[in-house]
Amino acid sequence: MTPFQLRILSAFTLIGVMYLLFMGGPVFLKLFVLLTMLLIQWEGCQLLFKDSPPLIFKVNFSMGVLATFLGVMTHFFASLSFIFIIGACLHVFILPKLYFQNKITVQSLQNQMFKFSYFLLYIVGVPSFVYSILNLEQGTTWFLFLISTTLASDTFAYLAGRFFGKTPLIPLLSPNKTLEGSIGGAIGSSLVGILFYSSLPGTSLLSLMIIALLSGLFGQMGDLLESLLKRNAGQKDSGFLIPGHGGVLDRVDGIILSAPWIYWVAHFNLKLF
Repeated sequence: MTPFQLRILSAFTLIGVMYLLFMGGPVFLKLFVLLTMLLIQWEGCQLLFKDSPPLIFKVNFSMGVLATFLGVMTHFFASLSFIFIIGACLHVFILPKLYFQNKITVQSLQNQMFKFSYFLLYIVGVPSFVYSILNLEQGTTWFLFLISTTLASDTFAYLAGRFFGKTPLIPLLSPNKTLEGSIGGAIGSSLVGILFYSSLPGTSLLSLMIIALLSGLFGQMGDLLESLLKRNAGQKDSGFLIPGHGGVLDRVDGIILSAPWIYWVAHFNLKLF
């Protein structure tokens, strides 16, 4: 089986799994989102703390897991604030004495704190909006809207880039992405708004198309942000759990940055036009 065939097979398998989850209802979707959040936390730790001492890795991953489960029981951002305070105290006052002893420098301590803050915000905090979407009225529909816009953006960007791509988008982060592909992805995501017009009454067709367009653009930025993370770690993929696709973070990087936008739209019943 060629890599392309493996990629297609994995994609259809994921679509089948998502279909079964939607049939199972919100509870199964929430459990799936929680599992996904924990998996991307593991992969994110592998990328961010690749060269850090094992104790640092274990502490940071544990902080992410604790924040996630506290967030489910209370409120995600309240739990993140609480975990950040605990994590900051551990990194500044306890971990250096336990592991580094007198070898730690101010610069290395600052670097660890920056990575920890980045981990809590990007890998733990922002993805929590996906779970929060499912708690909203019509949350399942908005969740499907989120997935559909990012998937359409990825698909159309790939096709437009393959057939029309000439102008590099940001070669430093992703040399294969083109401006033409980005425009194609934006167009593809905006078309998703048409498909949800009857499922989200009260929102105009133009508003839905603009919301979908912006969701797709945020998804593209999420893809580039993860590329930066992988480049910094010197890795091609975030993991290996999905054959032909890499890691879980590789598949949901677009959803991560699109989720807050969709949550705010749904929560505040935002109507652009």
